[in-house]
Amino acid sequence: MLAYHHNNEAFYNNFSYGGVGPISMVSTYDLRSHAKKANRPFEAAVGKLLVGRIISNCNNLCYPKEPGAWALDNSSDQEDFIESIRKMRIDKRCIDAIRKKDEGKAVTARKLMRALQQLKVGEPW
Repeated sequence: MLAYHHNNEAFYNNFSYGGVGPISMVSTYDLRSHAKKANRPFEAAVGKLLVGRIISNCNNLCYPKEPGAWALDNSSDQEDFIESIRKMRIDKRCIDAIRKKDEGKAVTARKLMRALQQLKVGEPW
């Protein structure tokens, strides 16, 4: 899990980090077991983290603090994170925020997440 310090506040047990400089990263710590609990392939769970981080960085979106708010959450709550892997979609508030900046990016974000939704456990991709 990732930890970082921002604006005199410590953040820890996160699955991704980025947007405050040229470096972004994701953690796959315990991701295989989370993907299994969500009945999703490990690759889809990794993709969710990467797509979420890219979308967030490209659109200057911050992760909300309340659990389960967006599919792009950075929640350290494991059950909430497992549910976000299971659903594999972007919340309407997030898409609306992207759409305000660029409709094309919103369409691309939905397509990326839809592609991840199609991945099934045990199926070759």
